[in-house]
Amino acid sequence: MTDWRAKLRNPFVQQYLVEILFPLVGYFFFDWSLTVIAVFYLIDQLASETAFIRRLYKISSSSEIRSTKIIFSAIILFVLIFLVELFFLHNSFQHIRSMTSEQLNSEIIVFAKEELWILFPLVILLYHFKDQFTFYIPRRYLQYNIRKTFTYHQIGSLIMLIIILAGFMLWQISGIHDMIILISFLVLKIVFDFSIGKWIDRKSKK
Repeated sequence: MTDWRAKLRNPFVQQYLVEILFPLVGYFFFDWSLTVIAVFYLIDQLASETAFIRRLYKISSSSEIRSTKIIFSAIILFVLIFLVELFFLHNSFQHIRSMTSEQLNSEIIVFAKEELWILFPLVILLYHFKDQFTFYIPRRYLQYNIRKTFTYHQIGSLIMLIIILAGFMLWQISGIHDMIILISFLVLKIVFDFSIGKWIDRKSKK
């Protein structure tokens, strides 16, 4: 019991549980649609990338290589990837759900008013505390090379983007049930984080 309590106090575990459990709880108990869950993950991605940019800045400031170009490039690439995801998300829901832009926007606005206003700062805080205890306080930033960190992070982002776009296209073609789409995405995310994600972390070090 004590071991489980210790694990649950781990900021990494807390943040990861939010990413995995919140969509499931929302879908099964709060009637969240896939639109709402997709918005939640976009917010999570925004928080994750903001935390990454902050880590990248710390790696840069603590090493001999001071490169604002790398940090600026990371921001630009994230914005481009985020816009591509928004475009495909918007078009996928309009095509599959036969929703107009007004209906889609209305559903997102209702979610923002009812739940997102508290979920967004919660996700930001969880990423902040996770980084404080797993990256900044133990001074792990000294182990990383800024160019490698940037390069391999972008490789991971590209792989994830390909997976997401492939999922959208498969969803449009096959019309798979929402629950299967959600479970499949969560399984792929877990596999990605504990395989490619771990590989990226190893390759990013000096």
